[in-house]
Amino acid sequence: LKAAADAIGWKSPRRPGVGRGIAVGKGFNSLAAHAIEVEVKGNAVKVTRIVAVGDLGTVVAPGQVRGQFEGGSLMALGTALGEGVTITDGKADQTNFGAYTTLRHRQAPKVEVILLDSPEAPIGGAGEPPVPTLAPALANAIAQATGKRVRSLPINKQGFTV
Repeated sequence: LKAAADAIGWKSPRRPGVGRGIAVGKGFNSLAAHAIEVEVKGNAVKVTRIVAVGDLGTVVAPGQVRGQFEGGSLMALGTALGEGVTITDGKADQTNFGAYTTLRHRQAPKVEVILLDSPEAPIGGAGEPPVPTLAPALANAIAQATGKRVRSLPINKQGFTV
């Protein structure tokens, strides 16, 4: 959590409309945290920075773990911002990618990955841990920027444009 806060500049001043959020989680013998910075103009939310931190014990293949954290972070960002399936009469309304909103390149900032090494800890997983902490960090960043709490996902269904 400290590494994520330091990397995002948690204690540094923010401009109006800029918010930072942070979240930490544990699973699969790993610790993961996200720190996110957003810029909000009106109801438009732009994610400007993502820092993902992982402590997986001993990192065996750092390049692959970085890739998992980058991909997991962006997958989670897409889900939090706008992905969602609705059901009518027991059938999905979105039957192809034209009707299903996915993360666009313009919405995806670079993911800064920090891997910590804890040789005394058991070796942990790298696939799932970078996913669950992104949405709460994003919601906290939006709340800090706007004063409005995000209570459900996706964010584009809460009056924000992404």
